[in-house]
Amino acid sequence: MMRVLAFLLIILSTQPTFAQGPQRYESKNFVMRTDVPKDEAEELLKKLETMLAIISRYWGVPNRRQIECVVVKDLSKWPAGSIDPRAMPAMRAGQGITLADFQRRGNQVRAQAVAYSAARTSTVQHEAVHAFSYYSFGHCGPEWYSEGMAEMGSHWVEGASSVTAPRHITQYLRRSEPKSVKDITTGKPGKATSWRDYAWRWALCHLLANNENYSRKFRPLGLNMLAKKRGSFTGTYGKQLKELEFEFEFFLNHVQPGFDANRCRWDWGARFKQPKPGKPFRSTVKADRGWQPSGVRVEEGQSYRLTAEGSWKLEEESDAITFTGTKIGSDQGGIEAVIMNRMDLTEPFAVDDSGSFTAVESGDLYIRCRDNWNALADNSGEVTVLIETTEQK
Repeated sequence: MMRVLAFLLIILSTQPTFAQGPQRYESKNFVMRTDVPKDEAEELLKKLETMLAIISRYWGVPNRRQIECVVVKDLSKWPAGSIDPRAMPAMRAGQGITLADFQRRGNQVRAQAVAYSAARTSTVQHEAVHAFSYYSFGHCGPEWYSEGMAEMGSHWVEGASSVTAPRHITQYLRRSEPKSVKDITTGKPGKATSWRDYAWRWALCHLLANNENYSRKFRPLGLNMLAKKRGSFTGTYGKQLKELEFEFEFFLNHVQPGFDANRCRWDWGARFKQPKPGKPFRSTVKADRGWQPSGVRVEEGQSYRLTAEGSWKLEEESDAITFTGTKIGSDQGGIEAVIMNRMDLTEPFAVDDSGSFTAVESGDLYIRCRDNWNALADNSGEVTVLIETTEQK
């Protein structure tokens, strides 16, 4: 008998263990059913709590109900009937969907939302934003805003206002033919069905939420749309649409992880004049900003001289780059310029050690510290620039 028992124990110990089915995990604001391992589930709950704190603070609305998430890694581990049939197509495709049912009690309508998602952190966070919107507002807003803000939630990092979206998204946007603000907000791109569709909506929402030229209006506009109150995109930004279209295309052409839309905002209130001989224009250029107005309107074919005083750094621990007179320098950290004519930009050009340049086109002159567009945050210092005409053309 002992030999038989020992033999059975050996057989049982060598049998493969069956895959664990879905388990339930819980945090302060979330309850999750999932088949991912416990440590992954707990880490995902931490990320969801961080994301929820950021978006709740942004909208100014506290979360009042636990959000239910169903996170699927291996669909074969889920018993029949454990997933809402309406969510099965998305689960089979490895995507996400948030289902909301509404119950009327007197004059009040109460939402019951469940966020279904494949086991990818960004997708879970995206769907959780939708569920939070249903619970907080009973609505997610128009599609461009709903999907754009959900993507914001999936990429948001505590304390970061610069781009944190994955590189494949920013590369796709830079390499694609730019879509206009009008096309995105009027639904012309079509219903979002892939990460590429979501990318355009995220890009617009990110710019509007982080660029101070537009962010002050964007939050109340979003809250009005979520609450189905009066307010429209064109009504809000009608007088700024020309500038917004320009800045959005500029953002799409330069977006990459670390790009800061606010540091690179354009100063639309700046005034420009043509300098008179012997009367140079003076302006200050900060190292940690994008294109900055020089105050000078240049004329095609006219030559100009630029002198500078001051210093700046490209990194906190790097040596300071010092400017004296026309010793400008055309390498990284030197002074770079561009001309804007009727909302069109020339190719940027470096101002060399002679400090002289000839305008290739008439327009307003902008200048900046020459550095990678996603590396401005750690720059410091400023330079005083004087620009004057030389010989007449």
